[in-house]
Amino acid sequence: MSFENIYDQYHLFVRRVIFRMSGATDIDDLVQETFLKAWKAQGNFDGRSSEKTWIARIAINCAIDSLRKRKKQNIECVDFSEIKAQVDDQKDCELREVITKALLDLEEPFKSAFVLVVVEGFSTKEAALTLKVEEGTVRSRVSRARSVLRNFLEKKGVSCG
Repeated sequence: MSFENIYDQYHLFVRRVIFRMSGATDIDDLVQETFLKAWKAQGNFDGRSSEKTWIARIAINCAIDSLRKRKKQNIECVDFSEIKAQVDDQKDCELREVITKALLDLEEPFKSAFVLVVVEGFSTKEAALTLKVEEGTVRSRVSRARSVLRNFLEKKGVSCG
């Protein structure tokens, strides 16, 4: 597959992953950085994993690097149409801010496992290949992430059912 096809197929996916990992700040730059790194490393892609898991790993690394550079993040009410969420009024926007903040505050490596499995719908096996860990590790990280997110949201007054 040509690199142009890879970009066409995965650019929205990469954008979602980066947004969920690091928020809206510099998202365009991080997407560009992801594909620049992928283009430079395309000769290193050995086909042992899918292109999607390969590009996801690069995107996650770019997002983590960006988070390391930023000390404090300002969360804003953003347009969530790309991730198929609708903000009907200010209350919904505030709820989305709390949920976004909870996800952004989630520590790595729990965040990447959660984003891949729960948000992006990767199988445990695909996430394990992407993150280069065992499937059991992915399952435990997702479980821990759910617990941390649930506690965060409950402290903010959001019922998690």
